Formats: sequence, C-alpha cells, structure tokens
Amino acid sequence: MTDGGVDRSAERTGSVQAMIQAFECVHDGWGVAVLVGVPSKKRCLQDSSGEFPE
Repeated sequence: MTDGGVDRSAERTGSVQAMIQAFECVHDGWGVAVLVGVPSKKRCLQDSSGEFPE
C-alpha cells in the first residue's frame, strides 16, 4: 500500500506499542517518526527491551 513505508509518522498517545509501530512503519532510509507522547515510568520499565529499529 505504501511501497516500502510512509515518509512521516507521528505518535502522540504515549503508548509504547504505538511508538514502536511509528518507527516500524516509516520508509527505510528517509522516513521520519515523530514521538510526542510520553509513556508512564512504570510502562517504560515493563516494556523496555533495549532494542530499537535501525
């Protein structure tokens, strides 16, 4: 549908899963993910795996 990913994505909910999806859906090489939402400390500690998409 997007031929390799979207050019821009924005996340404003603070959901860790939404943040991961925002990074995963952008086009490799030039896609931009903007994260505005801030998850709670408890949620960050539970979900942090130390892995970020390249």
